[in-house]
Amino acid sequence: MSCSGAITRIICCTTLVDSIFSTAVTGIFSLVYLTQIFSFAKSLVVPSLLVTVLTLALSMAANLRQAQINKELMELNAREKGLTYALINGVEKIRLSGAENRVFAKWMDLYTSSADLKFNPPALVKMQNVYNAAITLTGTIVMYYIAVINHVSVADYFAFNSAYAYISSALGAITSVAMTAATVKPSLDLIRPLMDAVPEKHSGRESVASITGNIELSHVTFRYESEGRKIIDDLSLKIPSRQYVAIVGKTGCGKSTLLRLLLGFEKPESGAIFYDRKDIQTLDLGSLRKLIGTVLQEGDLFGGSIYENITISTPGLGLKEAWEAAEIAGIADDIRAMPMGMSTVLQEGGGGISGGQKQRIMIARAVASKPKLLLLDEATSALDNITQKQVSDALDRMRCTRIVIAHRLSTIRHCDRILVMDGGRIVEDGKYEELIEKGGVFAELVERQRLDK
Repeated sequence: MSCSGAITRIICCTTLVDSIFSTAVTGIFSLVYLTQIFSFAKSLVVPSLLVTVLTLALSMAANLRQAQINKELMELNAREKGLTYALINGVEKIRLSGAENRVFAKWMDLYTSSADLKFNPPALVKMQNVYNAAITLTGTIVMYYIAVINHVSVADYFAFNSAYAYISSALGAITSVAMTAATVKPSLDLIRPLMDAVPEKHSGRESVASITGNIELSHVTFRYESEGRKIIDDLSLKIPSRQYVAIVGKTGCGKSTLLRLLLGFEKPESGAIFYDRKDIQTLDLGSLRKLIGTVLQEGDLFGGSIYENITISTPGLGLKEAWEAAEIAGIADDIRAMPMGMSTVLQEGGGGISGGQKQRIMIARAVASKPKLLLLDEATSALDNITQKQVSDALDRMRCTRIVIAHRLSTIRHCDRILVMDGGRIVEDGKYEELIEKGGVFAELVERQRLDK
């Protein structure tokens, strides 16, 4: 936990303990005053308690409704902020499709719902103080009238009012603490998934110093939701070290999910994944990932220099090694052509450079540490065929295990092995020409791409 986080937590805990303690003491003393009002004016006890109960009931009803509103507001605000972030990141695509008015209307709908809840709450919440004041005023008038007709002395009446005021204050404080706890629940519900999440760092897990790139999956099954469909269905697979493997298939067949499982981002429902015959569940995931070069489909660049982007996973890497990685990724000449070379500052997300340059910088980052395993998810989709071939040839010389997800099937012609996925299973396994001659799912995918051209 960060220092500021620890301080905030201590302050919140201290404040909560103080509130509970002071409220408990106040409640105990209010019982003493409750016995006193019987001795001052018995005729005023029933109406005074009736006023108190009505006030508390109204306050509780209003606060419970406010707690419900707060929960709805938090959910709406979370959706609004998520949508705003997505719209900012996708502003170019929105402009290209001419969808500005449509997405603004979608955002405005969320904002309007949030503003309506915040600034126009139900009458019970909005008029709570008015209702309480009216009940208190009416109760005071009624109690004064009862005191007069029962010939309560002035001294007893003032003594009664003092005790009654203290009791009302104490009950109000107790209600306030209870309602504060009720309003905290929506916040706890929102962060419950984070609180329930199992931390990746487990004491006792083996730190990984090196890997050979040998991978095995044994009867792995995975689904994102317990009642959802199986994304990976009883999949078994062995990939020896230094093998170049391509994974292909229709959208939604489980290709990217398989890579996420290999990286430990997801945990199998059943089955096991092994690196060099060691179960991934027994390994420290942080140390394992440092040994794997990865370019994911949703990967991005950070704000900073090109050198910092290439070496971010390997901080001790020198400028010479960064240039070597850039050469392998086929981006070195582009970097040299930039006025500041490796010191060229990139915008967050890679703004200011082409999609192909962005992908090659991410590939350079992945190969900078000379890993024994490369996982590439559509890592060259923005490259032309010539550049893609140059990058592929350079990666061949690294002599590491390479698992790639490819959309352009012509780019994987020289793979050692092609795995064809369908419905979370591997339905075909072989070399390019073998699968074409077989005339199965892979041949159909290749033919479809030819027709699309």
